Amino acid sequence: MYHNARLLKGDQDVRRWQKKSMSAPQAALVLGRFSYPSPDPPFRVKTGIHLIFQAYDRELVYTPLSRKGDIDYPLSAETQATHCMKN
Repeated sequence: MYHNARLLKGDQDVRRWQKKSMSAPQAALVLGRFSYPSPDPPFRVKTGIHLIFQAYDRELVYTPLSRKGDIDYPLSAETQATHCMKN
């Protein structure tokens, strides 16, 4: 089931990740903590949109009952257009 499975990491170029994953369908892309501010990484990788790579504030990650932290980074315009309801 997991024959030739690979984890791809260490590259911040979404286009290269797409190329690598196409040549290795058993591969999983590993995103580190500096991609954490991207709220929509699967959509960004699939469509080739640049990921947000920046430091994050560890004190705010998973802060209960707070809007500040892991939910306050913006979605890409493409994600909003594709997946969000219009008012």
